[in-house]
Amino acid sequence: MTRARRLFIGGEWVEPDCGHYEVIDPATEDVVGLAPEASRAQVHAAASAARDAFASWSRTSPEERAAVLSRAASVIRRDFASYAELARAESGATAATARGMQVAVAVSRFQRYAKGALEPVETALPPPADEPGPPQE
Repeated sequence: MTRARRLFIGGEWVEPDCGHYEVIDPATEDVVGLAPEASRAQVHAAASAARDAFASWSRTSPEERAAVLSRAASVIRRDFASYAELARAESGATAATARGMQVAVAVSRFQRYAKGALEPVETALPPPADEPGPPQE
């Protein structure tokens, strides 16, 4: 089982007021982690902090925004295997679905948003699956 997680609110890591709840792998019914459970006050504090942060984020240059979004894509790509395993375990998805439709899509979206920060993107995002139907393992 993985370690318990904290909440990131207003630039600080804090313990969840309501403790943690178990994340169950639906395929095995094993506990694969502990997720933080915020209190109502913590939810409101997080929303308020996000609202406050928007003022400075909205004034950042497109280049700085693109760098942050590109960095997010790089971190996900660097740790791709562990994110895919986590996505598989928490959702019961096949390994192929976790890799191709969950984690790979996250990487491509952050890359697309980074590009959009520098130049308008006028075309729609492609669907995550190549073909309709169940994914192949």
